[in-house]
Amino acid sequence: MNKLFQQMNKIEAEITAGIKDGIKDAAAVDSDAAAAADSRRSSTAAATSSAAPADATAAPGESQEATTIERLRAQVRRLETRLQEKTELVAEKDAQIAAVLAEGEGLSRRQAEQESTIRKLRGTLREAQEAAEEHAAALTEARSETSELRRQLLEGAAAGAAAAAAAGAEGAAVPASGFAAAEAAEAREAALTASLAELQLENAKLSQAARWRDEGLTSQLGELEARSGSAEAQARELAAAVAKETQPLLRQVSGLQAQLAQLQAAWKASDIAPHLPISPHISPYLPTSPHISAWKASDAALRSQLAAPRSGRRILVLHPAIERTRTQLCSIVLGWVFTVVAPLGIHAVL
Repeated sequence: MNKLFQQMNKIEAEITAGIKDGIKDAAAVDSDAAAAADSRRSSTAAATSSAAPADATAAPGESQEATTIERLRAQVRRLETRLQEKTELVAEKDAQIAAVLAEGEGLSRRQAEQESTIRKLRGTLREAQEAAEEHAAALTEARSETSELRRQLLEGAAAGAAAAAAAGAEGAAVPASGFAAAEAAEAREAALTASLAELQLENAKLSQAARWRDEGLTSQLGELEARSGSAEAQARELAAAVAKETQPLLRQVSGLQAQLAQLQAAWKASDIAPHLPISPHISPYLPTSPHISAWKASDAALRSQLAAPRSGRRILVLHPAIERTRTQLCSIVLGWVFTVVAPLGIHAVL
């Protein structure tokens, strides 16, 4: 994101520098035009006595040209005001799109955190189940040992009963030790049974807690997906609004280009056109029909991408396309400004 913001700042700095250079070039053109006008006035003043009839016939034409220039200047001022409004609207839409993208990034981060929590809970549940299985195996082994001790006890009792007459005291000691071992085995079995019951209870509690947490996280994921869909819809609406707001401006630029071409053709046909050429520093920045067509194609592609369904995380992928469209729009607007400034500087001498 930091690299993206740095690129945006760099592009804005380049646009600002280009505008400043264009203003300087326009000022230079105005200065050259003013010098040519002074030279023309001096030559006209020198030839006043000999060219009085010609001046009388040329005065209506100059008055008509001055009226046309004043009308064009008023139209240029109105278009500059509308251009400023459209530029502010584009900036506002860019801010709204940036806010939507930031919200989508936050939602993606929260979704990743909740998925990590679910994985941890499932790991804890697996560990508890493994511990319960180990205790169950230990209990089974203890029961097997108890059964073996009981069998040995019964065998010892039978042997003692058979040899009671021959070894009374010794035969009585063997059953006593067998009963003690059996009691110890039973005590161990009881302890293992209690431990297994505790582990089963703890496992049930962990399972219930994990189930509740899973249900809560599932609900939150559904809410996040709904908000992500809303963010996608809002982004599409914003992109459509930007395209809708810029279409009238493109039509005005096309109309102004056509009118400018007619005026330039008429100007070149006049007798003073060779003295006031357009600066070569401005002509490369004049917008052409291929530039406008390319921007329209890019805008259509962006809207088709926004129309496709996607998750909140994939909204971030559209950010470079939005920035490229914005850069192309700024290039067209910059060329439009130069298109207006250059003819204004040329005709200012009248």
